[in-house]
Amino acid sequence: MPHNGHATEDAAFEDAARTALATVFARPRHEWELDERTLLDTLACIAHAHQEPLIVRESRLRGLPRTLVLNGAVDGVGVRDAAFVNAAFAHGQDFDDTQLSTTAHVSSVVWAALLAAAPPEADGARLAEASAAGRRFLRMLSPFVVPRHLRAGWHATGTTASLAAVVALGVLLSDEATTWRAVGIAGSLIGGLRANNMTSLKALHAGRAAENAVWAVDLARQPGWAGTPSVAALGRGMGFADTGRLLPDAREDADVLAKKYPTCSGTHPAIELALAERDRLAAADAIELTVPPLVAEETTNAWPDSLPQARMGLAFTVALALAAGRVDDAALRTGLGDRAVRSVFDRIAVHIEPDEPEPARYEPWARIESARIGREQGLVAPTDADIRRKWQAAGDRPAPTPLKSMATLGQALGELPC
Repeated sequence: MPHNGHATEDAAFEDAARTALATVFARPRHEWELDERTLLDTLACIAHAHQEPLIVRESRLRGLPRTLVLNGAVDGVGVRDAAFVNAAFAHGQDFDDTQLSTTAHVSSVVWAALLAAAPPEADGARLAEASAAGRRFLRMLSPFVVPRHLRAGWHATGTTASLAAVVALGVLLSDEATTWRAVGIAGSLIGGLRANNMTSLKALHAGRAAENAVWAVDLARQPGWAGTPSVAALGRGMGFADTGRLLPDAREDADVLAKKYPTCSGTHPAIELALAERDRLAAADAIELTVPPLVAEETTNAWPDSLPQARMGLAFTVALALAAGRVDDAALRTGLGDRAVRSVFDRIAVHIEPDEPEPARYEPWARIESARIGREQGLVAPTDADIRRKWQAAGDRPAPTPLKSMATLGQALGELPC
């Protein structure tokens, strides 16, 4: 039994999770524009990540094709394996969208699981409802995630995004009781340390999150195998259990940030500033870069010794933007050995905003100051055209929208290479 000091906190999280789940089942809705945008973005990210060696190796060891797997039963691949490879590739370049209220890469995990598990006859409206349900469930619970869960050492994509995928799969099954059991079961499966986010393990967190969601739902459908799983214990163990409050179930498209650059979203405001002020900053003897505490915690200021670390590098991505004038996968790869990038990097000093209040959500911003400039920048959301260009850059094929059904999606995609 928990100590009395834990009882109120445990009840707060469990009650909030139960209410959030009941809400998405009682009031199902699809959010067509956002659902289709997040699907297209996820598919584009899967196609872009074909060079990521650890994911390629893991896929090979599992006997999986280097392609998107639509419905494992049809493709002859286990559904759990299909969910893993879809999500690992989707997150492979850190190019997938971010849910700002939780910091989790929810879309890639939720869509990876749905694409792997949904039967061919599933229609687009049902898929959109399921995707939206996972996103809505997690957003309502976000005050239990930021910042406490993150500062407990967890990578929200490996943990909370898996819970969102459990809910999405449960809505697809139209089974609230099984979904609640699966949320509790997921507590024995989910994981992913924030400390490993500077490595290729970060992408595996997403892969395992989708796989674990499929697994949890499957176990929940087997009577007696998992006993009576405790959502309260899940909350306590993961650092969710707090006196947080449940957010209202309001649609907030701006909470899902698609990415223009294949780097941590915390680097994006600074990149935007560097590109906009490149001419004036290029000759600066010293560049002072200030960010809020949560951005500093999510990123690194060291010169990167690997591509995954480069994607999380705050000073490095700013130096790359100033030296190369662009931040894309090719520039990141060549920038690691570029003396011009290193020269700019050595002139950048990163500071943490001392008076920033404790964050209620993840809101990256950056301020750059030098002898010639002083300017602050928040996040800049990409346009639909930016996302279409991301898709087109991954291969010459029409975008698979509108979302009508799993069958038509499969026909539109064929074998999407990873």
